Amino acid sequence: MLQQEFEQRVKMPVQAWEFEAINVVYNNSDLDKDEFCKMWKSMNKTRIERYNKKQAEISRINKMLEKARNLKEKLQAAFSKSGYSTPCYKVLTDKQGALLDELTNQSAFVFMNVMDASFELNKPIQRLERELGLI
Repeated sequence: MLQQEFEQRVKMPVQAWEFEAINVVYNNSDLDKDEFCKMWKSMNKTRIERYNKKQAEISRINKMLEKARNLKEKLQAAFSKSGYSTPCYKVLTDKQGALLDELTNQSAFVFMNVMDASFELNKPIQRLERELGLI
């Protein structure tokens, strides 16, 4: 069995050295690929659950980062078009305002102008990028 075949069946990656050991066991068994992988999955259930949770968290952070970047772009576009003193609540929807408040951990939607709010988004964007290992 190839490593790629194994990983597709168990739905998670493994290190090359680890696959070599797995493949030795597989080659010395009388199980077909699907049966062997099913057995491996049942023996590594906790590990697979941890991997899936980590992947879900990475996906959540990626989505939040994308939303934060889009929000920052919208605020910067409003600043370019309308100027410094434009309040956020005139530019953003209530849903976007709630996201802005969540990301900045303050009442930015109501109390900040577009430039200040855009600047405040730098901190959470950098935090999310750090969590993903992008910086």
